[in-house]
Amino acid sequence: MAAIVSLFAFVFAIVGLSNLSLIQAQKGGFSVELIHRDSPKSPLYNHLDTTYNRVTNALRRSFNRVHRFKPTSVSTMEAEADVIADSGEYLMNISIGTPAFDVVAIADTGSDLIWTQCKPCSQCFPQNAPLFDPTASSTYKKFSCRTSQCGDVEGTSCSSNGSCQYSVSYGDGSYSKGEVAADTLTLDSTTGSPVVVPNVIMGCGHDNDGSFDENTSGIIGLGGGDSSLISQLGTTVDGKFSYCLLPFSEAGNSSKMNFGSDAIVSGNGAVSTPLTKQFPQTFYFLTLEAISVGTNRIKYTDKPFGTDQGNIIIDSGTTLTLLPDEFYSELESAVSSMINAPKVNGPEGLNLCYDATTEFTVPDITVHFSGADVKLQPLNTFVLVSETVACFTFSPVPNFAIYGNLAQMNFLVGYDTIKQTVWFKPSMNFGSDAIVSGNGVVSTPLTKQSPQTFYFLTLEAISVGTNRINFTDKPFGIDQGNIIIDSGTTLTLLPDNFYSELESAVSSMINATKVNGPEGLNLCYDAKIEFAVPDITVHFSGADVKLQPLNTFVLISETVACFTFSPLPNFAIYGNLAQMNFLVGYDTIKQTVSFKSTDCSSN
Repeated sequence: MAAIVSLFAFVFAIVGLSNLSLIQAQKGGFSVELIHRDSPKSPLYNHLDTTYNRVTNALRRSFNRVHRFKPTSVSTMEAEADVIADSGEYLMNISIGTPAFDVVAIADTGSDLIWTQCKPCSQCFPQNAPLFDPTASSTYKKFSCRTSQCGDVEGTSCSSNGSCQYSVSYGDGSYSKGEVAADTLTLDSTTGSPVVVPNVIMGCGHDNDGSFDENTSGIIGLGGGDSSLISQLGTTVDGKFSYCLLPFSEAGNSSKMNFGSDAIVSGNGAVSTPLTKQFPQTFYFLTLEAISVGTNRIKYTDKPFGTDQGNIIIDSGTTLTLLPDEFYSELESAVSSMINAPKVNGPEGLNLCYDATTEFTVPDITVHFSGADVKLQPLNTFVLVSETVACFTFSPVPNFAIYGNLAQMNFLVGYDTIKQTVWFKPSMNFGSDAIVSGNGVVSTPLTKQSPQTFYFLTLEAISVGTNRINFTDKPFGIDQGNIIIDSGTTLTLLPDNFYSELESAVSSMINATKVNGPEGLNLCYDAKIEFAVPDITVHFSGADVKLQPLNTFVLISETVACFTFSPLPNFAIYGNLAQMNFLVGYDTIKQTVSFKSTDCSSN
């Protein structure tokens, strides 16, 4: 739909006033936002970049990131944070100290140590945000060399006064040096109540330099080593965390990382595979047995890490899936033999690319881990690197293997570090797993129209409170099939006259100060003071879908909230903000779409 309308990517955020202790969080688990570095919410976001620039840059970072996984680049003195600077794909908002000091950190499943730049700084890389001042925190404490906490961080040394020092260096020459300490860590929970974790071991960097980005100030390590956040949370979250990574098309929205009971992955479609312990313990090793292309099962016999078990690393910070040369060559041959489209040249490192100006069918690809068959969807296996070129998301690398984040997108991926398992569950279900049933389910007919690419529904009216506004427009020429439902368009877009009537009804029921919003968002309010949002129900043919405030208003800044519906001449799209926290099921044989209100973060 990007060629038809301009997309607006905003996120609904709720800011809570109270804190949640780790003990309280343990009872019900908790979740935090994962912000893709190319999301408009990210401090690394460059509005001048096109979508395709961002994709290409992410692919380039995949190859840069490989260097830190290589055994030759991980010495026993540097195993804790051997990270290529600026290579992470996802960010987390955290706070350190008492009072809480905000930090934007790279969330990295491929490193352990949590660290940030600190005052005084003899040599610091440029940073836009203020530096953390440990003397301003009442809960900050250093460790001597003789403490067990110092031993939990590999590669430490003693200063002249006996304090524990860390030193990490990177493949590109970047480095961080400082003292090992402990302080209170606060995580911004998606419930609105921050989770407070006391006595977290961290690095306070006083000498840091290299190619770090000025909009971040450190790393939050999520690896398997002793000093990682996961290990330090330990039994309080029962060793569990999970995430669901959104596709590039939804970069304006936030992925979530869940901890504790919120991180349990279960239900129809969930499969699990063992984690294998290997050196370095930072990384999460799985066992890949084969990859199938259609019915062609290609066995994986490589041993890039020296053993049959644990022959591939799963990593949320690497974009591509990288495989040893010979196995990749066999996989590429199998894929290309099943695609009938002109091959074209793509970016460096992407070997299999096609002309995307003509639609082509992507073969079924299934990744066979030990005990877990993970069936990928086209969004996992091919990516648009330009408006005219689509490339295979797997790539060769000599004697190495990483299962990257494009292959994980739209899967709920759960780690249980106590039971040593990784779970996969598709967030978008197919076949019998895609049936939407139970209390609250409503269904509406799909209407076949040209082009058949799109899913057309019939919108009859929208109610604001008790005011029902009939929809009589025919943007596609007929009464039936007068609106497209689309997961890739953020706003709900409606013909001008109907939108005007809807906006008038909504604004008449809101007692708040109107303010200007971004271009295209006509109805915005001052959000510094809470205001009541009216009930809005969308009446499709045979299905009344009652929306929640998160579907109808979005915070576009700390002070401005805007209506998520917008006018568009002679066109109509039901966008993804209106679909959030609904289980939306498509039955293309019975030609129906079903809606069921749910909490998608818990699925």
